[in-house]
Amino acid sequence: MEKSAAILVRMSPDEKNIINSKAQSKGMTTGKYMRTVALSGKYVDYSELRNLNVELKRIGTNINQAVKLMNIYKEFDVGDYNSLAEQIAEVVKLVNQSMKR
Repeated sequence: MEKSAAILVRMSPDEKNIINSKAQSKGMTTGKYMRTVALSGKYVDYSELRNLNVELKRIGTNINQAVKLMNIYKEFDVGDYNSLAEQIAEVVKLVNQSMKR
C-alpha cells in the first residue's frame, strides 16, 4: 500500500522521545508504531507471545529428550511425565491469561 498522505502531529520533545522509545522497543519504525496504535485503538504487546514461544520450545525439547530416553531404556518414569504435564499446564495457563487481555 502506497503511503502518500501525511498527518502533522505536534508534541513535546519528551513525548516524541517516549514514542520513539516505545517504537524502538517493539522493533518498529515510529510511523508504523503510531499507525498501529492509532488504527487499532490499542497496541498489542507480542512480547508475551514470544516468551510463550520460548517456553513451548523448552517444553518440546524436554519432551523429545524424555521420549528418546524412553526409547533407549524401554522405561517410563512417572516423575518425568508429571514434570512435563506440569510444564504444559503452566504454558496453557499463560496462554489463557494472555488471551483474556
